[in-house]
Amino acid sequence: MKSRGRLVQTIFANIDLLLVVDSIANPPLRPYFIDRCLFTADYMGIPAVIVFNKIDLLNSKIKDFYNKIKFVYEKLKYKTLETSIKTEEGIDDLKKILKNKLSCFNGRSGVGKSSLIKVLDPRYNDIRIGDISNKYDRGIHTTNFSKIYQLQFGANLIDTPGIRELAIYIDKPEDVERNIRDFKSFRSRCRFPNCQHIDEPDCKVLDALKKNKIESFRYESYLRIRETVEKLKDSVI
Repeated sequence: MKSRGRLVQTIFANIDLLLVVDSIANPPLRPYFIDRCLFTADYMGIPAVIVFNKIDLLNSKIKDFYNKIKFVYEKLKYKTLETSIKTEEGIDDLKKILKNKLSCFNGRSGVGKSSLIKVLDPRYNDIRIGDISNKYDRGIHTTNFSKIYQLQFGANLIDTPGIRELAIYIDKPEDVERNIRDFKSFRSRCRFPNCQHIDEPDCKVLDALKKNKIESFRYESYLRIRETVEKLKDSVI
């Protein structure tokens, strides 16, 4: 349904595991999108795995950036997995993660969700695979609706349409900071119990940010998520 000019769509519900799929290149890795997915999973109490796909494209130009991003997520205790449909790296491990679960692939267009399903179960070899827009360096939609696949090794997997924006409806933007893993070691020591870690005095989160104990891109993700919740809090669902 539409809400204030936006098309609101339910992506997943009642799943055992969320797999956040992103490509390390073509289209380029986008941590801000990953962060929104991880925040949603944490808020809903759903285990999440980050799947870094197209690992065969790793090169010297992006290696340092990729390794830093991967290290940050692993330090926060998020499970990560590297995969490639060309070399089939990580495919067996992905099968083990998926087995006996109802899981959901979530990611942008072009990151390789449908291609991974074809490798996981060749019976679905007729799935359409989209191209990458040369102009915008992002995927072109091919999956228009969520579909569940019963994989032959004993797993149920939901493939969702490629999305460019993800938001979760929360009553108050003040609740966002409670579900940011990076803040947990610091927020209890802030001067104010309802500190939002924006411009408050004696904020231990901001202090940690200045000391590089919290990554700047993760803090920026927090501000973006909070802003989105603020904009949507009065929307009619």
